Amino acid sequence: FENMDLRDHMQGRFSKSTADAGWGLLRQFSQYKEARRSGRYVEVPTRGTTQTCSKCGCLRDPPLTLKDRTYSCPCGLVMDRDVNAARNILARALAQVPGGTGESTPVETGPPPHRKGRRVRPKKREPPSAVGVAT
Repeated sequence: FENMDLRDHMQGRFSKSTADAGWGLLRQFSQYKEARRSGRYVEVPTRGTTQTCSKCGCLRDPPLTLKDRTYSCPCGLVMDRDVNAARNILARALAQVPGGTGESTPVETGPPPHRKGRRVRPKKREPPSAVGVAT
């Protein structure tokens, strides 16, 4: 998750829709679920995720504006700005996880931990009926 201050998003013309979306509640539920399954919940700083190249790490100059939808870098990387930001967030999250590297993907970080829980047992079967036997 991005470690963003939700209070900043509660101001302005989209404040009501942001509050209705329940982002804080989603964050709490995610933390709870990951702790329950012995998973990892990581928050990363959002500063510069759209302005930093996910390939070479250089900071874009001049910075992108909100109307710019494509990120391009002198190293040759050209992609959607949101995809670039998502790659930067993933790299930052993996850097915070022990054993994670910026070049890994979530699949490569290992299988999910074994889930402990109550095993559901099948219901007791009815005894076989005597089919074709006259009483």
